[in-house]
Amino acid sequence: MSYTYSDELFSDLHKDAYGFRPGAAGFNHWNAMDPDQKQERWNKMIVDLETNEENRIRMEEAIAIDFMIAMDAAMSENSELTQKQYVLSMMEENMALDDPDFLCYKLGLKYGFLDKFLKG
Repeated sequence: MSYTYSDELFSDLHKDAYGFRPGAAGFNHWNAMDPDQKQERWNKMIVDLETNEENRIRMEEAIAIDFMIAMDAAMSENSELTQKQYVLSMMEENMALDDPDFLCYKLGLKYGFLDKFLKG
């Protein structure tokens, strides 16, 4: 069997895949594994990382759609409201003044998503 795992990168991959580094028990378990078991665990973490990334992207897309629907609804109610004004009002409402990426963080949007509405 060819091995691609790395003892040195185990903690980093674990954090990328699950959002936290393994504790002492996780390291002890990893260190007790034979090379075949480590490779099997490594491969599972890579699959989990890819799955979690795909889920994150789908969630960001769904949140962006919801944001656009809410913005369109607000603009339908007030014909003078522009997209820029809507985003600025959302920033003010969420205390994210001068920081559209903080609003993206709070709403679960991809960083930079709101920039296109603030230009011009």
